[in-house]
Amino acid sequence: MHNPSLKEEPRDREPTVVPSQPSLSILDWLRQQGRLIELPPVDVLTPIAEEDIEDIEDLIGDDGYDDSMMTTFKFGSACPRHPEA
Repeated sequence: MHNPSLKEEPRDREPTVVPSQPSLSILDWLRQQGRLIELPPVDVLTPIAEEDIEDIEDLIGDDGYDDSMMTTFKFGSACPRHPEA
């Protein structure tokens, strides 16, 4: 099999170092190839409308989870239900 990018060198000789060639970053390459689609920035702080929340809750349904026991604890404080943890 002939592969010009491979070559054999003796083990007792220092290998030649292949000089690095300036190359494009993967993002620059994708842009250059026309494969990167730039999208407008998205406002991540857009609040979710109440009717959308209700629609999502209707899709999820009742999973039987009771979140009334959810309490915020300080880091390192013991849980009242499991003080030994």
